[in-house]
Order: sequence, then structure tokens, then C-alpha cells
Amino acid sequence: MSELIWRAPKRPLIITILCIVVGFGGLVALPLIIYAYRELGHEFGAWYPPYAFLSGIIGLVCCYGYWQMRRWAVFLYTAFFVINLGILLATGTAKANPVGEIYPLIMILCGFIYLRRMQ
Repeated sequence: MSELIWRAPKRPLIITILCIVVGFGGLVALPLIIYAYRELGHEFGAWYPPYAFLSGIIGLVCCYGYWQMRRWAVFLYTAFFVINLGILLATGTAKANPVGEIYPLIMILCGFIYLRRMQ
């Protein structure tokens, strides 16, 4: 009977859901960036497609860190969000729709809420 003692899950449900959504989105976005490489370069400049691809890789790495409940992922994702937003605003490539920034902010907020439970 002692084996049936309930224990809190290692990863909170909200972190699991966020990781699945971000991971799926990243895995879909990377091939699309490669496919639209030329169009993105014409629209935003030649620097943008490699930057977008690198951003996707960093996002997936952070997603993996969140999945593993690692503190470094919260700090890296937060720093990446701030730097990315600054670059996009400075270059004029930021979307006019602020809704696109809400989801990363939710991920950052959840990361800091559960930071004590992370390794």
C-alpha cells in the first residue's frame, strides 16, 4: 500500500503543455523558415532568415530545458526574449500585433513561478 502514495509530478501540467506547444511550433517553423528563406530575405533583409532559424533553435533548446525543469532554460529564454524583441524593434521587423508576445511572456512567467522546483 505504501507504493500508492501520491507524489506531486516533477513537471507541472502547465509547463508540460507549454513545452508541447512550443516544441511543436518550433519543429513546424524551422522547415517553413528554410522553405521561405528567399522571401524572408527579400522582405526583411538577408540577415533575417539565418537569424530566424537560429532563434528557432534557441527556442527549441529552451523548450527542452523547460521540459527537463532546468533553471538555465528560464534565464536563457527570458534573455533571448528581451534581446530578440530589442533586435526586432530596432530593425523594424517586429510584428505590429502585440498578441505574439503574450505567449512567450506566459512561458517566462510560468518559468519563474516554478523556478524553485527546477534544478
